[in-house]
Amino acid sequence: MLGSPLATSSSSQESLVTLTQPVGRHKQVKRKRDSSSGLVLLMKKSDARDEELLEQSRAMLQEVQETNAEFLRVFNITEQSRIEQNRINRIEKTEQNSHMLGLLDRMVKVMETNSKQ
Repeated sequence: MLGSPLATSSSSQESLVTLTQPVGRHKQVKRKRDSSSGLVLLMKKSDARDEELLEQSRAMLQEVQETNAEFLRVFNITEQSRIEQNRINRIEKTEQNSHMLGLLDRMVKVMETNSKQ
């Protein structure tokens, strides 16, 4: 009976037991339970990670908003300074032009006086 499926050797009996007994069923059910509990755990971890990322995002958004507000404040001060400087420059230019006109007026008067003589 060598080579027959009903041989009495221990390896043949083990393979016969493996074929006939539903050994894997309980393990699969257990694995499924482990898998679903693992999935729940993974989802909890994912939710916690999402919550952490959301908090980080909120903190970053707050920082960006504060930085933006500071930038706008500095920009407005700079813009006001630029406008004031332009106004001062126009006044100075007007004063310079007025001074030049005064000099030209004096030159014309001197030339008129010289031409009358």
